[in-house]
Amino acid sequence: MRIGRFFIPRRTLALTLTVLGVLVALWFTPTNYVMSVPGSATDTSDMIITDAVPPAPETGRVLLTTVFSREANALLYVVGGIYPRANLTPTTAYLRPGEDFDDYLRRTRQMMQESQDLAKYVAFDHLGYDVAFDGDGVLVVSIRADSLARDILAPGDVIVEAAGEPMRIVDDLLDLVGRKRPGEDVTLTVLREEEGEPVRYRENVTLIESPDAPGAAIIGIGVTTERPRFVFPFEVSIDAGNIGGPSAGLAFTLSLIDRLTPDQSLLDGRNIACTGTVNVRGEVGSVGGVRLKAYAAERAGADAFLVPKANIDDARKASVDIEIVPVADLEDALAFLRAAS
Repeated sequence: MRIGRFFIPRRTLALTLTVLGVLVALWFTPTNYVMSVPGSATDTSDMIITDAVPPAPETGRVLLTTVFSREANALLYVVGGIYPRANLTPTTAYLRPGEDFDDYLRRTRQMMQESQDLAKYVAFDHLGYDVAFDGDGVLVVSIRADSLARDILAPGDVIVEAAGEPMRIVDDLLDLVGRKRPGEDVTLTVLREEEGEPVRYRENVTLIESPDAPGAAIIGIGVTTERPRFVFPFEVSIDAGNIGGPSAGLAFTLSLIDRLTPDQSLLDGRNIACTGTVNVRGEVGSVGGVRLKAYAAERAGADAFLVPKANIDDARKASVDIEIVPVADLEDALAFLRAAS
């Protein structure tokens, strides 16, 4: 066959068209997986807005690390299986019953707002301000594979009572479980939405041993406060753009502390990348995609990457040329920054 002045052998043309046809077919074939790749490492100081404290000269950056995720068609599934800097995760790990991926993305934006409020709370509390905090229960976000509550609870459940005690915020549940031992049963009162209406259930769950603290009991679920409400001493807002999810909590907390104490820089000219949730106790919780975020941190020129202690093994799988620092809470993070300055 001739096209213009060029001759294309029929076999080459047939093979090319076949390959293109296969690629198009793979692109339009859905899978039940999500593909994730390294995202950005963004300066959080540009996201914090307040008139209460004038901006100080930049003496370093706290970097919020992200991953980029999308539903994987068959072509992306193949690419994700080959590309070493990609993760393939079953869609069921992200979605609640009845959700689609758009619903999940909307929920991650809500989780981002909650993480910002928690970061503000922890920063203000660390600096000695009084902050009022309340909520409407403990929302189940995820369930560990080894949790004995896996067939009892579901993401989206709201725990409003445990062992006869009201549960309004996450700390209420952490305090109660912290007084128990692995193997003990706890009766939970749970609100579960059915056909648009909350239905109340009473469920018994057996506690398991924490893999991070031998002898300590956990239910084995990821939780956040349902409809958290805070009253802060003055107005601070955070504009994270289109970034969603709860894993920026530690980065926002450190950046806020640095911004609100302009005469005492935490960073000393360094670029510090972070990932990890924070709760009202300042504890840093585990997050997903830490290996991929390590690549994003290295690409952005970070001097160190602070990660939840529970995720340290995943972070080290990245084999990046930056210091990886495991932190269990805000004090661990601050101790590293002070010692390194």
